[in-house]
Amino acid sequence: MLNNEKIKELKKIKKILVVLYDKFEGDNGKIVLELAERKEKMDEATVQEYIIKHNLKLTDYITFWEKRFPNRYKDDLEAMLIIHKDNIKSLRNYMNFKLQSDNNFNGMKVKDVLTEFNISRNTSLNEFNKLLIDNNIQPIL
Repeated sequence: MLNNEKIKELKKIKKILVVLYDKFEGDNGKIVLELAERKEKMDEATVQEYIIKHNLKLTDYITFWEKRFPNRYKDDLEAMLIIHKDNIKSLRNYMNFKLQSDNNFNGMKVKDVLTEFNISRNTSLNEFNKLLIDNNIQPIL
């Protein structure tokens, strides 16, 4: 059971992670690097100001210590500290889905695209759909 001090500390850390997630556009590698190098000013006032200015909702993000954090990221080689709730839905159920486009990707299976471009199988459905849209390919659902 967590005591009140520990809960307060975890909330502070989550706020910092949310700000870093927003600043680095969800790149957990950059977040980890920033936590190691500490180049950004992350005092409590600065963090709170950033959250308010950018209209960020802490409930939209899930950190690695929370129960709702997807298990598939816990054993990943690349450290995953925080994720936006929109990126939780897994791509795993769509590996045999055939893509539709007016280019060379038409008819390719999702798993083949992941292999061809060395994209992690832990990529979320939302992230993959953004990639598809950027490349003029019809998104999945």
